[in-house]
Amino acid sequence: MSRLYHPRPERWPKFSLRGLFVLVTVLGTILGWLGVQVKWIQDRHAILERQPAAIVVITGLEAPAPGMLRLFGEQGVGRILILGHDAASSVLAWQVRQQFPETIILCRGLDKD
Repeated sequence: MSRLYHPRPERWPKFSLRGLFVLVTVLGTILGWLGVQVKWIQDRHAILERQPAAIVVITGLEAPAPGMLRLFGEQGVGRILILGHDAASSVLAWQVRQQFPETIILCRGLDKD
């Protein structure tokens, strides 16, 4: 083979199609996992910001964040107080339980005068 026509320089790494598929699968799995963790953090913050009148975060009792959320700097919440005893507060309590599995959830009714 002449020096004029050389399809691939020798310094380039050689890999197979199978190796490329393995690399794409591993990268896709890692990026998918990272996306799920970031979405979970966004959902946790959205619940606390969405209904500030119905949710009271009790500070002073901190719990570790669940799973790998600590790697992303997420803080755990020790206790959350949900105000109201109606269907909306029950749904809200269920949503909070899904997003904050480390939290103790307290529900209190609103006193009507």
